[in-house]
Amino acid sequence: MTLSSEVKTPLLAPWSELAGGVAVGTVLELDRLTLSLRHNADECWLQYNHATERDGAPQPGAAQSVRFLLRAADGSIRITPQLADRPVVTRPLTSTELLPRESATLLVSTALWARVEVGAQTLAELPTLRPSDTWFGANTREGELCYASHTRARLHMDNLQISPFRAITPITIRNDGEDNLKLERINVPVPHLTLYCDGTRFWTSALSVTRSENLATAKLHIEADPPPRAITVAPPRRPIRGGVFDRAVELLFA
Repeated sequence: MTLSSEVKTPLLAPWSELAGGVAVGTVLELDRLTLSLRHNADECWLQYNHATERDGAPQPGAAQSVRFLLRAADGSIRITPQLADRPVVTRPLTSTELLPRESATLLVSTALWARVEVGAQTLAELPTLRPSDTWFGANTREGELCYASHTRARLHMDNLQISPFRAITPITIRNDGEDNLKLERINVPVPHLTLYCDGTRFWTSALSVTRSENLATAKLHIEADPPPRAITVAPPRRPIRGGVFDRAVELLFA
């Protein structure tokens, strides 16, 4: 994949330090995720937990441990940011509708995941914020299992908080229909998107969709161009040929 600039912008802290190697036994805090890793010649132990919100403040959750067996565990420990492994269905905190013959670009952020690697082996991928599961589809037989989230669906960058643990997806929507387009739930297909960093924020590929008179002909397009001054951090988990989904309104909104 071609980078957007000849000068490679470093990852945001703390990812920039973690991608270069982590000392064994170091306790790391990545948003709500706390983890540590130790290993010897033929096995590794990963311990982690997610803080939960209680009484208005994060509280430590139950710790979990996983033991990995591998023949050569003498490589360096690296931790890199990734997008989620499932689509993220995000619900606007305020009821939102797009009027006929209008367009808008919503800025939707989703939590990053931490990929833990030892040498060339990937041990685990852990969310920096533990997500809830949800179903997205017309019924219980047609659809897919996703993660649930909430969004303020901001329109301007000045209103966005900067976080090294979230990636922003610009979603441009045009409503060419005769009635309002209700944005009750937005399904962000993050496994099909590229993760970028511009040195200040993490971004994903931008999305664009036009809702026409005939909803069955609408298409969801994944933009190929990266944001300005951004570099590629991770390619899509599941690339889409041509970057186009058919039946976009059914895939994106519910």
